This record gives sequence, structure tokens and C-alpha cells, in this order.
Amino acid sequence: MSSNCGFPGCEKKELLPFKCRLCGLSFCSKHRLPEMHDCFNLSYYKTEEYKQIKASSSVSRPKRTTSRSFFAKSSPSYSMHGDYFGTKSFGSESKDLLFATFFLVSIQFFALYMRYGSLLKGAFFELLIIFMGFALCYMLHELAHKVTAVYYGLTARFILWVQGLFVTLISMMFGFGLIAPGFVSTEGSATNRQRGIISLAGPVTNITISILLIMMANTIINSSYWILFSEVLVSYNLYLALFNLFPFGILDGKKIYAWNPTVYIVTVASTIILMIGNFI
Repeated sequence: MSSNCGFPGCEKKELLPFKCRLCGLSFCSKHRLPEMHDCFNLSYYKTEEYKQIKASSSVSRPKRTTSRSFFAKSSPSYSMHGDYFGTKSFGSESKDLLFATFFLVSIQFFALYMRYGSLLKGAFFELLIIFMGFALCYMLHELAHKVTAVYYGLTARFILWVQGLFVTLISMMFGFGLIAPGFVSTEGSATNRQRGIISLAGPVTNITISILLIMMANTIINSSYWILFSEVLVSYNLYLALFNLFPFGILDGKKIYAWNPTVYIVTVASTIILMIGNFI
């Protein structure tokens, strides 16, 4: 499964390498885009000859996201990021996002029940609310990336990552959560600042939700059940934000730090402070 990056002089070993859809070679996260590894087929795909062949071809190709449809119906391979090893599509982006959300939330919900099972017995309605809360928090994180990318004129699509599903499941079984059921892939030319802000949108969404829940728990919520659920959702949101802020791989933190280290440090510090406050 692992292989060395095909970019000359790099040869970084990747456990889950990125495969370029233009040349078929495998690369690390730094050189995954055709422009980043000087793909020898990239120039041909820009020629008039290829454009004419593509226009006259009778083979139907996946459609891009249009203004009439927020969720794309294209396959994951239709992206400048190339064919991601282990990606899968159920035919539409919305189905992929719902499946990834249900998979992740089911694992989180099971862990919650194992920890607070005796307290949650007979609380079906409360359990349903917390289940929906988990789902909403994760979906808002991913949709924040997509909405911000679309705002900057890019094409964005949530991609279901099969290897990430197994990594998430196994990590949860061993007591630590690596949340990687999928990710938002973007297509188009973006500046370093735009990439940083797109990445920042997800964690900031979770931090904002946490602050609102903390305010509700300290003001309008009186039930011990709702206070507990509020604390659980705050913990989940802050963990989701902090995990994605790690500055490596394809996680949000790496792109945020590359754009603005000060913004990165402030965001991480704010998340940690809120986590400490939630446990006190």
C-alpha cells in the first residue's frame, strides 16, 4: 500500500499515496497536484488537440458542480487532485457525505453509550438528539470547507475515503479517534491565503458551535441531561477542531500554518483553552 513519492529528489514514503490521474504515478501530499510535480501529461491536456478530442468524444463524462446544484454528481476522480487511492462514490456527493457522517457518528455514538450507558438508559429522545448533534457538527465542518471554496470560485466536492473509514474504525477501537472518513477536494486555481482560509473554515465552525453550546449550558439549560449532552457535544466539536489543526498530511492545520502561522497559533490556543474550560 505504501510507496515512495515519484517526484525527483523527494522520494518521501507515504502510507496512503496520492495517484495522479494524468500520469498514473504516486506522490506525497506535497507533490500530489499535477502542477506540483510538473506532470508530463499536463501540457497535453491543455492543448487544442485534446480539447477537440474531448469535445467530439461520445463517452459521457461526469458533470461538474453547477450553480443549479450545490452537491456534485461527479465521481471522485474528476478532480485536479487526481485519483485518490481508496476513494469511492455512491453516485452523488450528498450520498457520500451522508454515508461518511452516519459511519462516523455511529462509532462516536457507540463509544458514548459504552461510557455513559447506565445514565442514558430510557432516554431515547435525548439519545436521538445527541446522535443528530454529532451528525450536524461533522457535516457543518465539511460543508464549511465547501462553501468557502465555492465562495472563492473553486469547484469543491466531498470525497468518501475508504482507507479513512478503516483508520477511523480501528483507531476508535483502540481508544483514540483519527477522524478521516472523507475530505473536501477542490479544483481550480487558489492562492495560499485562499487555501488557508478554506482550511480554517472547518475548525472555526466547530469552535463557534462549542462557544454557543457553552453559553447555552450556563444560561438557559436547566436539565442535567441537557447539560451532559451539551458538554459531550462541546468535547466532540473541540476534538474535531483540534484533530484537524494538526499541521501535517492533508489536515487543515498544515495549510493554515503555511498561510499564516499567527492565525494558526491563535486558533489552536483558543481550542485548547476551551477544552480545558470544558473539563473544569
